Amino acid sequence: MSSFLNRLKNLKPGSMHSNNNESDTGSICSFDEEGFLCPVCHQKFTDTSGLERHYLQNHSQVPAATIYEDTNGSIKHSSKHTSADDPLQEAAIWKQQFCGSEESRMKLSSELMQQRQRVGDLEEELDLLHKQLHTTQMKVVEQSKAIGNLKANKDVSDAHLAMFTDELLQTQGELKEKQNQVNTLYNELIPRPTNDDVDVLKRELISVQQRMNDMSLEKEQENEKLRNTVLEIYEYAKRLDQFENRFNENILNYDEVINNHTSQVQNDITQIKQVVKLTRAQKAKMTATIKSMRTSLDTVR
Repeated sequence: MSSFLNRLKNLKPGSMHSNNNESDTGSICSFDEEGFLCPVCHQKFTDTSGLERHYLQNHSQVPAATIYEDTNGSIKHSSKHTSADDPLQEAAIWKQQFCGSEESRMKLSSELMQQRQRVGDLEEELDLLHKQLHTTQMKVVEQSKAIGNLKANKDVSDAHLAMFTDELLQTQGELKEKQNQVNTLYNELIPRPTNDDVDVLKRELISVQQRMNDMSLEKEQENEKLRNTVLEIYEYAKRLDQFENRFNENILNYDEVINNHTSQVQNDITQIKQVVKLTRAQKAKMTATIKSMRTSLDTVR
């Protein structure tokens, strides 16, 4: 029995003995890993006695057609009939062809798994971009609220400025009125010739003048405060406008980056889906080829 298995494992076609040592080794590995397979019909057996009995009963005297694969991967048959020893050679060829097909199928399956993994990674990246977009939108809402609050503060400051301006105008009017009163008093005092009246008027005039100076100083201080407040308000409004412009520019740039990246990810996913579709088509073609080979084997039997 061991000699029969050794014949199956060491069986190599003449022209393939020097060029396909790796394929023969792969065939033996497949033979050992998958159990005991019939080299002609690839039926699986759990022990060597069943394999030997099946092969001697079904394939020991069956003439076979030599099968080989051309450079384009298509299967060709020759009409040459062999002797009783040729089925072993044909079995080795079929085993090699089947192992090659299995290897191609495994490569296609591996490539398909890689493409699926890549699709999954791209989908995760797209989800991350959606989350970043949501976060950005939340920040936009918060910054919009902040801008609204700043605008409200600006309106309040404008109202205060208008109130201070009205008070300044009112104070200037009062000052002008007081100045008119002083001028009137001064004109009234001019005709009086007595020294006492003149002294009294001088003292009153000096008192009024000091009062006017004090009022002028107070008004100047108030005007200075108002000017400083106005400058601060204008500076605050300028910074607010700069902040709003910079915020709008950042929003536009970020939206452009998000749109470009999303478009690229969608294009990659489309290309990967096309590759997966092509891989499935190749796999279907390989499956059809294997079925054709098995049909040919059944026809030979």
